[in-house]
Amino acid sequence: MDCLKCGQCCRHLILDIGCNDVCRSPEIREWVIQQRGSCDCAVDEEGYTEHDGDCACLLEKVGDEMQCHFLGEDNLCTIYETRPDMCYGFRPGSWQCLYARGLGEL
Repeated sequence: MDCLKCGQCCRHLILDIGCNDVCRSPEIREWVIQQRGSCDCAVDEEGYTEHDGDCACLLEKVGDEMQCHFLGEDNLCTIYETRPDMCYGFRPGSWQCLYARGLGEL
C-alpha cells in the first residue's frame, strides 16, 4: 500500500522520541530545549547515546487536535531527513497505518 500523505499517523499515534532522535536531529533537539528549558541527551566518545528510553513526545495541541509538532500544513513531515526512528520504521499499510486512518483496530 502506498502512503496517502494523509498525515493521520502523525495525528493519531503516540510519537515518543528517544535520545538517539534528539542527538541526530537539530530540530528535535531545539524543540526539546524549548519544551524543557534544557536537554541532557548526548553522544559519548564512542558514538553511543548516553541514555536509552523515551525522552519526549512530539505531540502538541493544534486547533482541536493533537498532532506531531513537525507535521506541515501539507500533511508532510517538515524534518523528514532527520525524522525520529519510530517514523523511519513506520510502514504505509501496516496495522498502525490502518488504525490511524480509522480502518483497523488495536
